[in-house]
Amino acid sequence: VAIYIRLSKEDVDRGNVVYDSYPNHNNQIENHLNRPEVQKAIKHGNGYDVRRTSETTGVPYFYSATRYKDYIVRSALPYNVSLINNLQADPHYLWFTIIVTLLLMIIFYKFTNKLGTSISQLREFAMRADRNEPIEMAMQSAFPHNELGEISKLESKIRRDAQLNIICDKTLLSAAIDGVSKAVTLRSTIPVLEGILLKAEGFQLTLTGYDLEMGIVTTIDANVKEPGEVVLNAKLLSSMVSRMPSGQINIQSAENGKTTIQSGVAQFEIQSMNPTDVPELPNTGAEETLNIKTGVLRDMIERTLYAVSQDEKKPAHTGELFEISPDKLTVVALDGYRLAIVERPVEAIKEIRIIVPSKTMNEVSHLLANDDEETVHISANRRYVVFTTAGYTIMSRLIEGEFLNYHNVIPNGSRTSVVLDTKEFIETIERASLIITERLKNPLRISFTEGKVVVRCQTNLGRVVDEFNAQCEGDEVEIGFNNRYLLDALRNARTEQVKLEISGPLSPVKVLPTEGSDF
Repeated sequence: VAIYIRLSKEDVDRGNVVYDSYPNHNNQIENHLNRPEVQKAIKHGNGYDVRRTSETTGVPYFYSATRYKDYIVRSALPYNVSLINNLQADPHYLWFTIIVTLLLMIIFYKFTNKLGTSISQLREFAMRADRNEPIEMAMQSAFPHNELGEISKLESKIRRDAQLNIICDKTLLSAAIDGVSKAVTLRSTIPVLEGILLKAEGFQLTLTGYDLEMGIVTTIDANVKEPGEVVLNAKLLSSMVSRMPSGQINIQSAENGKTTIQSGVAQFEIQSMNPTDVPELPNTGAEETLNIKTGVLRDMIERTLYAVSQDEKKPAHTGELFEISPDKLTVVALDGYRLAIVERPVEAIKEIRIIVPSKTMNEVSHLLANDDEETVHISANRRYVVFTTAGYTIMSRLIEGEFLNYHNVIPNGSRTSVVLDTKEFIETIERASLIITERLKNPLRISFTEGKVVVRCQTNLGRVVDEFNAQCEGDEVEIGFNNRYLLDALRNARTEQVKLEISGPLSPVKVLPTEGSDF
């Protein structure tokens, strides 16, 4: 072990022994090292600087590190001295050496440990892939701590340096742009959020829209000449592609930030945005929760979405409540004036209660496949929900907060029961609503008597009275209704006949199908 020393001017001045090529000078060193105080200094870790002087120039220079008898003799610092007698080792250098050595050992240990973990994870991924598990599930199981996310970010950054060049079908591209544009912000202080990320690799083009709350991703077939990524303004891109001639469209980006979109002789050149500025979609970690038929989910959304609150003061009511139990799915929406509830039997994988933003549910209903028998996959946890349907993946943050205990506001029983024709009731209300405006708002006065329903309304524009036949049982009653709220409920009932259950003139009215318990 070499002992490093620090030399002061006093040490230099005390130097008096020279070690050179003459043999007799070696005896001086040997005699010096054999002195008791030197032996004691060496035993306690002190060091000595031995140098050799040129016979021709008289200039001292380093003598190479060597072992003299049982002692290590090594020059430490380039001072112009021959030999420094009885110098003490500097403890600062000794502790510095020990600390650096320990740090290097820790770094080496962590690197080898990480390498071993990565090898184990790769082995786990290979085993799961051999069992024909889906690639995404195998990756999430083998790499639970998002190591793949860091790898993918690095790969993505490398790919973004390449210039995109693809050819794809206009019809497929236009539909995909319209789909992902639903998750694009129309006006934002962050320009890249107004764009769609196009990523070309393999034989596919992936389009992504993300507004920091909801993300939509879809993939279409494409002839990828050059893989790469580019971000283009969603509104402008949609308008250009929709007006292109039918056939194949070529999209090619250049290093100067310009992107060319061409079909036939029509050609556009627009400014692109840097893909590295696009926020990464979050790793939701959502677990598979429910598989449901497209037709069933669409019907549940359309029957309830109209009742979602627009009041941001109660954020929990601006979304739809999904209550998922092992054998039933219940969707609930309310705004303080009306309540919509739909229940359907399902076979759920996981039991959970979440509030999904109304915007997300609206876009999901638009992106559902036309085939009612196609399956929609729903994955959820306490923070995110993911819908996978018709080639689209819709990811959304959930609304936090407490949803109203709606069971307490539903009246038990009724004093009056009315069965009537839905279409006839809607037409009657629409005629009465002609004298109601945003400025002149008056409620509809509706009387339920034996065998008929009478509708009355009066405003500054005039007065209306209308009636139609219905099956009324129980007490006669007259109730005031908001015409718009009542029309929304009847139009979304989606049945030829509805049943009204009335507990009194000041109690809420239940609008039910003649068969079933949907509100």
